[in-house]
Amino acid sequence: MPHLAERFPQNPILAPQDIAPSLPDLNIECLLNPGAFRFGHKTWLLLRVAERPAQVPGKTIAPIFNPEGRIQLLDFDHDDPKLDRSDPRVYRYDGVDYLTTISHLRSVCSEDGIHFHEQDTIPPLIGEGPFESYGIEDCRVAQIGEDYYLTYTAVSASGVCVGLRSTRDWRHFTRHGLIFPPHNKDCAIFNETLNGVFFALHRPS
Repeated sequence: MPHLAERFPQNPILAPQDIAPSLPDLNIECLLNPGAFRFGHKTWLLLRVAERPAQVPGKTIAPIFNPEGRIQLLDFDHDDPKLDRSDPRVYRYDGVDYLTTISHLRSVCSEDGIHFHEQDTIPPLIGEGPFESYGIEDCRVAQIGEDYYLTYTAVSASGVCVGLRSTRDWRHFTRHGLIFPPHNKDCAIFNETLNGVFFALHRPS
């Protein structure tokens, strides 16, 4: 059976050093799972940017988005018996889980669909509200008519769930809240309605 697609031989890959950190005291750990779309005669990727605060000896630093939408750093002493550091991805303190990184969505664009660069045309998208306090991740983009629908994983102490935002101009966004409750993620809406109904693939966990 012939291959339906072939990997581009130059294999362009975006690396953490290609993106500027959102704050000087944060380090970009990795770029993950972009949503792809066409806008303004360009190809765009909406990247998940995972950042980690610099760690202090003897302490564990965990980042969250506070109610004002700003990154807040929580620090826990290693000798505190309430702290569990057995999982390198998740800290648990006094029965509550915190992530070691915090993610937001950042856009890069390309004129040829191969070489991507960051532009400030589309603002970064960050977590908002209690169900996005640990960040937002892994966005999928569907265009239906003039509207773009962004489904993404919202992360908080309550678990992972699916949030929805929409836009027409990529400058102004409407938040529609959660469309799948915890625990659920990796949702993608189909690019057209069927008999007037929206359909989506999602991944209950």
